[in-house]
Amino acid sequence: MTSTPAEATATERAWKGFKEFCAKVSIDTSSVQYESDELMRPRFGDDTAIACCVSAMPVGKQMQFFGARVNLAKTLLYAINGGRDEKSGAQVGPSTGALTSDVLDYDEVLAKFDEQMEWLASVYVHALNVIHYMHDRYAYERVEMALHDRDVRRTMACGIAGLSVAADSLATVKYAKVTPVRDETGLATDYVIDGEYPRTATTTSASTRSRYGWSRSSCGRSASTPRTGTPNTPSPS
Repeated sequence: MTSTPAEATATERAWKGFKEFCAKVSIDTSSVQYESDELMRPRFGDDTAIACCVSAMPVGKQMQFFGARVNLAKTLLYAINGGRDEKSGAQVGPSTGALTSDVLDYDEVLAKFDEQMEWLASVYVHALNVIHYMHDRYAYERVEMALHDRDVRRTMACGIAGLSVAADSLATVKYAKVTPVRDETGLATDYVIDGEYPRTATTTSASTRSRYGWSRSSCGRSASTPRTGTPNTPSPS
């Protein structure tokens, strides 16, 4: 049923106070996630539930394997330091060679970032394989699955943390001057920024295109990494 303009205006007024309250809680706690019933209903129906964090699905007909998040902000730091952790100095990611130039070059950083994301997607999906295999082996959710239809659609949640941080950081490298501060071992532990750059908060077309591209790139890598024992049907979360 489509609401009239007058009804829509009344609804907007009624929600204003609640929206202001939610905004305050979000700012105070950074721990509120939001779902749009208007977006979910046409695709998933009226009887919809949320799985994992933000993934909608029809109740009793679909389930989702937990996916956690990959940290793109940390991955970017690994890319600059050739896979080494900027806190401990340990070689965590693949040794791709640290960037040694006085000022970071956008194309060089992006190439190293791409290499680290390729490794990260493999580690991520293989870790999820282990988690889901062992969970079903030792703590199979019989009661929950008994409430589902016989033929259940199984999906896999793959998510990204630090997307806006990575986008802002790469935008800084591209549009401003970023000088790494390195310790005695050559490890970049801090950065000096000179100049202006587009930020995600301004929703510029440049930052939006970057976030969209890296999101698709990361999710695409996860989707192409073989799953074990379950259909390979990721659902970005």
